[in-house]
Amino acid sequence: MLDCYVYCKVKGDTLDWDYITAQCKQLKIADFEQERRSLAIKVFSTCTLPELTESEQEMLMYYLSAGTYGTLENRVKKKLKDQTKTSYILRNMFPNVAYMKQSVKFVGKCPILYPVGIVYRWGRVLAIRRDYLKKVIKAVKNYAK
Repeated sequence: MLDCYVYCKVKGDTLDWDYITAQCKQLKIADFEQERRSLAIKVFSTCTLPELTESEQEMLMYYLSAGTYGTLENRVKKKLKDQTKTSYILRNMFPNVAYMKQSVKFVGKCPILYPVGIVYRWGRVLAIRRDYLKKVIKAVKNYAK
């Protein structure tokens, strides 16, 4: 949302808003774009939080809680469009070596330790990220084909 505000503030006067609106209508996101831009300008153009409507509050809370790539549910839903529940689970339980090299330091240093890294990853998820795992399982159950 901040990127939208900054872009509108810096480039807003030079943009062809009629063209942008027409393209957004064509993509069926015109209302979303208008609401997002309006909220961004409303929130970031003042030092204090302005009065927001209920729908603006909901949208702001979504943005604040969604993270960079959206919510966990949306990420799982998107991935499950392209694969089955079984393949999604297997890919998450056994990620490729390139991913493991980045995710687990000792696999990055010595790729032959990939099997040990998998077990380490499972242990870490069960011991430390149990709540995250529960949310993933719930999302998979909700969105699997």
